[in-house]
Amino acid sequence: MRTIWTALTDAGSQRTRALSLNATADEVVFIVGPVVAAFLSITFSPGTALLASAIATLTGTLGLTTSHLSGKPRGARLVKERSDRPLRRPGFLRALVVLVGVGVVLGTIEIAAPAIAAASHHNAASGWLLAALSAGSAIGGLIYGQVSWPGSLGRRMLMLAAAMGALTCAVGFVANVAVFAVGVGMIGLFLAPSIITGYLAAERLVPHHALTEASVWTNTALNLGAAVANATAGVVIARVGVPLAMLLAGVLALAAAACAPQAALSETKLSTRQRKRKADGWPEDPVSDRTQDRHRHRNGIPTR
Repeated sequence: MRTIWTALTDAGSQRTRALSLNATADEVVFIVGPVVAAFLSITFSPGTALLASAIATLTGTLGLTTSHLSGKPRGARLVKERSDRPLRRPGFLRALVVLVGVGVVLGTIEIAAPAIAAASHHNAASGWLLAALSAGSAIGGLIYGQVSWPGSLGRRMLMLAAAMGALTCAVGFVANVAVFAVGVGMIGLFLAPSIITGYLAAERLVPHHALTEASVWTNTALNLGAAVANATAGVVIARVGVPLAMLLAGVLALAAAACAPQAALSETKLSTRQRKRKADGWPEDPVSDRTQDRHRHRNGIPTR
């Protein structure tokens, strides 16, 4: 889906808004989905909730794959140059490290929230705590897409991930359920913007024909961080408690934020041609003119 956004929108504010709406839609699903699933499970049966989820997934998949918009992007021929692979592009691995740190915070909160609710004898509040995180992320994503932020993309990546890490360290020492909900909501304000910035960084750092692979790597980095945190946070919380687990997640996020590829994503690193294309609203693909023109010709886009 994010690859399709790249084909349907112009580089710059328009694509940022599209990705922010995409991220907000994801968070709305995480807010509404559990509530609907719980209602169907209690009213009918858990099987009914699974069936509804399957129908929704099938409907969305068919809607995407049958849309004429999804047919617009055309795959490029496999490029033999190994230097064009995302993992070999300067700065891309460092951007993935930042996203791993974001995933660590997300995965830790997913385990810490039920533990906080159970310790306060409000087991039912665990769902609301996670909903607060998603709500904050949805709000943050909408705001991020509507504002033209100063500074380079690399600096934004650093600041967003660092803010998540610092807030995670602080919220970990909160024992009250209501205050914890406010805290994770504040962390959520930086979640969707961090993910959006990660995808924008991938688009900036890799050639256009490798964007799909780059998108897979960004998803993998985020999910890897969350998966590792899910596994380790449970052990830490069981043996020591929530504060240490959140503190460790926050410190790791701060360390990962320091890896943001600020030099690779600096505006001053753009060539004269790339700055001109950016000013004209054209993609900033770090590939040759000939490769870009071939891609545009295949997609029926005028070349320059």
